Amino acid sequence: MNYPWRPVVDRARQIQWRQLTKAIREDADDSTLEHAARGVQFVNVGRPASTPYQDDEGTWVVDELVKVNHLRNCVLCHQVSSDKNDPLRGQIPSPGERLPRIYYNSNRGDFVRADVVYLRQDFSVMLPVEDHGKWPQQQRFDFFVRTRLATGDDLQRAYEQRQYHATVLRRSIVAVLNRSIDVLESGANLLRQSVSQLPDSAV
Repeated sequence: MNYPWRPVVDRARQIQWRQLTKAIREDADDSTLEHAARGVQFVNVGRPASTPYQDDEGTWVVDELVKVNHLRNCVLCHQVSSDKNDPLRGQIPSPGERLPRIYYNSNRGDFVRADVVYLRQDFSVMLPVEDHGKWPQQQRFDFFVRTRLATGDDLQRAYEQRQYHATVLRRSIVAVLNRSIDVLESGANLLRQSVSQLPDSAV
C-alpha cells in the first residue's frame, strides 16, 4: 500500500489483520479466508511512505500528503461562476472580511459552482488557525495527495534509509544464525553427554 501518510497505512494494516484473525477464529469458509488474506497482502506490499520512485517516464518523484484551507482555495477545486443562473453558486469568502451569512445564491461578490468539482480531497479535518481574523478559529482543511519531483535531499534520505534497513536486516540475520549455532552446539553437547553415559553394552 503506497499511501504517503504512514498512519493511514498502519490503520489499514491493523484492520486487515483483525479481519484475518476473526476469519480464522470463526473458522470461516475458504473464500472469506482468501479475501482476508489478500487484504493483508495488499496493505503489506508497496514502498514506504514518501519514498522516491520512478514514474512511467523514468523521472524520480515523491508522493506526499498536503493540506489546503478550504475557505481560501475555492477556485482550486471549483469552476468560477459568472452567470447568476448557474446552479449551486457559492460565494467566495474574502480574507479579512466576515464570512457571508448567505453562502449560496447570494447576489454580491465572486462565486464558484459547487456542482462542478475539479479536485476531490481524500479527507477533510477541522483544524485551529492562529491568525484567523474575522473568520472562525476552527476552519476546514482538505487533504490531497500530490506528486512532485524528488529533490537531492529526498534521494539521499531514501538511500540512507535503505542502508539503515539493510544493516538492521543483516544484523538480525547474523543474530538468528548465531542463536541457531548456539542451539545446535548445545544440542550436540547434550547428545555427546548422553551418549557418554550409556553403558558399554548399549553402544
